Amino acid sequence: MRILIAEDEKDLNHILKAKLNDEGFLVDSVYDGDEFRICRKEE
Repeated sequence: MRILIAEDEKDLNHILKAKLNDEGFLVDSVYDGDEFRICRKEE
């Protein structure tokens, strides 16, 4: 399963991404709503 994290708190973003990667998920992460919208349009 692929997950997209949109979290502006960089430390929390990195922690969530690492934990989910450890559980076997494919994770993309962005830091704000604009990046999220761009990322969603690319899929």
